[in-house]
Amino acid sequence: MFETHRESEIFLSEIFQGNEDIQTWGHVSKRSHTLWLYVICKPADKEVDQAPVIFFTSNIFDLLVLQGDSSSTISEAYVISPSYLNGSDIWKMDLLDQVLVGNEPIADTEQHAYIYVLKDEQRLVDSALSTKEGDLENIQLLCQI
Repeated sequence: MFETHRESEIFLSEIFQGNEDIQTWGHVSKRSHTLWLYVICKPADKEVDQAPVIFFTSNIFDLLVLQGDSSSTISEAYVISPSYLNGSDIWKMDLLDQVLVGNEPIADTEQHAYIYVLKDEQRLVDSALSTKEGDLENIQLLCQI
């Protein structure tokens, strides 16, 4: 989840905004130390002269909605991962290839874990229970970028 602050809202005239439901912010912040996605979408209609739109989301289902939107196509998607998830000492931004979903190996509940497969074939396992990929059950492809 991202936060915005009233002090950082940028008020643009309707000429630039185009939609009164859209608000513009100078920055957003995120308090939780969890993975998030940086997704660049371009208009599906190549004849439309429109700049790409960049989405920041921490919800994998937003990526699925963007992928199913016929008015745009995802040109690039990046995983922004904290050090504990990517095995380094720093946050990293890596190009995403696909997302897999698997079930946590607990009998009494259905809980999912996500495997982010990067373009360099590295795999990041996002599991609330810290389950290793080999211990996940019924792993399936959720989406391909």
